[in-house]
Formats: sequence, structure tokens, C-alpha cells
Amino acid sequence: MTAYLDDDAINLETDQPAAPHPYTRVWAAALRLLLDDARQYWLEKPLRLGGQPEDGEEAFNDVLSCGPMLRQCCEWLEWEPEWVSWRFVRWCESLGNC
Repeated sequence: MTAYLDDDAINLETDQPAAPHPYTRVWAAALRLLLDDARQYWLEKPLRLGGQPEDGEEAFNDVLSCGPMLRQCCEWLEWEPEWVSWRFVRWCESLGNC
């Protein structure tokens, strides 16, 4: 993997080059935002069940289904989107809120 991304919460392990190319940093930031939105949506599950707004649902569904947003980010980072989606699902399951 060539992307720069530090995301301990869902255990994405990456090689971190000393000076990643600028477009790599942009796409890594976009992936981080997508994953952060999806993660926040999952963590707020109790609030959603209580009738709170469902912000982040699109990001969550995209990451869960290996959708076009995840695929676009991963393509530029030379990552396997299925692997990122799989890691995210494992993280969700580890919380026991399935």
C-alpha cells in the first residue's frame, strides 16, 4: 500500500512515506472523511434508534457496500476497496452493536 493514512480506530495499517505526493494526501484526506462520517454514524446508532437525524448514512452505506465513493478514493490511493470495507465491517462487529 502506498497511501498515507493514519486510522487506528478501524486498524488500517499503511506505509507512511516521508513526503507523499500532494494528490495522495488529498485522496487520503477524502477517504479519512468518508470513514469518519461512516464511523460516527455507526457510533450514534443509539441516537438514531431514538429518532435523531441520520447524518452520515450515505457514507456508512457506501463504505459498507464498497460503493462508488470508497472505490474512487481507493483507486487513487492504490488500495483495495474491498479490504477497506471488510476492515470497517470487522470494526463495527467488534463493537457488538450489530
